[in-house]
Amino acid sequence: METSSPQVYKPLPHTGDAIRLLRLQPGIRGEKLRSNMIYTTLKSNPIYEALSYEWGAPEPKQQIALDDTNVVVTPNLWSALSHLRHRDEEKILWVDALCINQDNLDERNHQVRQMGEIYSRASMVIIWLGCPSLAESLTARLLFDWINIYGHEEWSLQTYKREYHPSPDNLHLWHDLARLGTLSYWRRTWIVQEIVLAGNISLQYGNNKATWTGIEYLERGLSLNDTRSLPRHVEDGPIMRLQHQHKLHHSNPPVHSSLEALLEATKTSLCGDPRDRVFALVGIAAHNRIKPDYSKTLDEIFIDVLKDACYNG
Repeated sequence: METSSPQVYKPLPHTGDAIRLLRLQPGIRGEKLRSNMIYTTLKSNPIYEALSYEWGAPEPKQQIALDDTNVVVTPNLWSALSHLRHRDEEKILWVDALCINQDNLDERNHQVRQMGEIYSRASMVIIWLGCPSLAESLTARLLFDWINIYGHEEWSLQTYKREYHPSPDNLHLWHDLARLGTLSYWRRTWIVQEIVLAGNISLQYGNNKATWTGIEYLERGLSLNDTRSLPRHVEDGPIMRLQHQHKLHHSNPPVHSSLEALLEATKTSLCGDPRDRVFALVGIAAHNRIKPDYSKTLDEIFIDVLKDACYNG
């Protein structure tokens, strides 16, 4: 953000569970985005939605009003907030780029350590995938309609086998779902924690919206049918892999992977800071003892990973 931190942020304590939330003011398309900062604690059980998105390219820069200051955000975040803004009521969000003072190392360390709690306590985690191109708009709308149709209720075993059986009538939709998984959002390392820990999840691609429940039922349908007619990237793509991890985490009892297994599973994922390759996963790793600390070098963090592996045997 192109503004000095003291102008935008009141300090947060570096202990406890204090957080900031963004109050996004109502408005219509074309109006400037306006917002206010809320200071609260997790133990007070605030109602908010958490945004899962990629920062994306920094140019062309966009501005939003935050309290009495204009702050610069990435084009993708500006687009997300523009689409999420209501016409007639405010929306309460947690957005990492705005709710954490990224210039304050101590605060950044403390807030990143709380991100697991932040995403698990959110009333909804919104996956923002960006906007489809004009050429992709109809395909995206049909795909999201299909996800929503099968995301409203439990289906009988017979219905699963009938509705989800790959056929000439729906094969193109399975392929479209696989193509959705090629969007750059799914290559982020941080999304693993953000999705796995979430209780309720919604997908948004431009104006197209769907619940993650539809993805859950699609995965179940795949498990009940002969999928040999589908390309492997339908079942093995990032969307179904994340749904499988989400299901395991919320099973009874929950199933957690080791940090080493998570690092192997995400070895092709991307992050701007190489230290985040570890920090983005510690919140969901089994028996983890590592705490995010951006004052450490990459070599020091790798030593921590080795110590963790030895400790967990």
